[in-house]
Amino acid sequence: MLGIEGDIPPFELDRAREQWRSALLRTHVENAEGRECRDYSRLLDAPSHGAGTTLPEVQLHLDQCSYCQDTAEQLRLCATRPGVLLAEALLAESAHPYLAACRARPSRTAPVAATAEGAHARPSDPPQTPQKPAKKGRPGSTRKGTKIFVAGIAASSAAVAAVIVGVGTSSDTTAPAPATQRPAPTPSPSSPTTSTALPVPPGSGRLRNAAADLCMDVRGARPERGAEATLSACSAASTQRWTYVEDGLLSNLAEPDLCLDAGGDDEVLDLEYCDSSGDVSFGLRFELSPEGELLTRDERNLVIAPASPETGTVLVPSPRNGEAEQRWLVELVPGASAPQSAT
Repeated sequence: MLGIEGDIPPFELDRAREQWRSALLRTHVENAEGRECRDYSRLLDAPSHGAGTTLPEVQLHLDQCSYCQDTAEQLRLCATRPGVLLAEALLAESAHPYLAACRARPSRTAPVAATAEGAHARPSDPPQTPQKPAKKGRPGSTRKGTKIFVAGIAASSAAVAAVIVGVGTSSDTTAPAPATQRPAPTPSPSSPTTSTALPVPPGSGRLRNAAADLCMDVRGARPERGAEATLSACSAASTQRWTYVEDGLLSNLAEPDLCLDAGGDDEVLDLEYCDSSGDVSFGLRFELSPEGELLTRDERNLVIAPASPETGTVLVPSPRNGEAEQRWLVELVPGASAPQSAT
């Protein structure tokens, strides 16, 4: 679709495709209406990702949920026919005429869109037949599908651009003159390369989201393992007070044995035992950048942000963009005495 005629290493295209898939899954989680949809997120594209057939319970959910059904179809296209998905996302109703024109256009190599439709298609896919646009069933399904498309396009575009630049520079026999080199983009001040330990006040403090003006809270009257982190109107409630324990742990004052966790399979922040070890402890440690971004302290380096700036919304790990919804203000609770640290 970008007019690429070849010479891109297959592993680079695979990397771009995987980044696209990850963006689709992340956006599916952020826009899901309920926990059941988020729980099934990682299983939606199992067949196209080489993990066997769709589980019966997942298929039952897909039969009842058009949102997850649309996402599963987009993930399948991402793996088998990405040209169709790109065309539909960027061109909407004009996608089908575009794909038809690509098939009719003579080329030294197979057109990208045609290749995506034919060479990578599964045997069950009808040849030379463009995929229908995303379903327009329930109100809101098209809107959410569009968000998933756009997120995937953003990720894949960056990845494909990196592939093109990399291939172009690797094929040169001599280094270009300084005057012809493309200047490197100026790093954004909101995306620092270093971050500082979370400066929670002595004892405990609350985390107020800069965009929503709501505070990080825990769903339910009493925190328990697996309880989701949410946004609530700021108050002196103990569930809104977090203690920086040690090595990046954020303990909830209402239940000091439970800490904020970003490592769950459903990619939604919840509570996990602070003394967890092994894979369970993957997402238990955080840092706060000078700009107030709450970062996961792992190789993902994602920012914790609400799925939407509304009361009751869940918190999810997201790529850094420097926007206000990804910044947190650490503050003391008015009139509350500082408790003893969990350490």
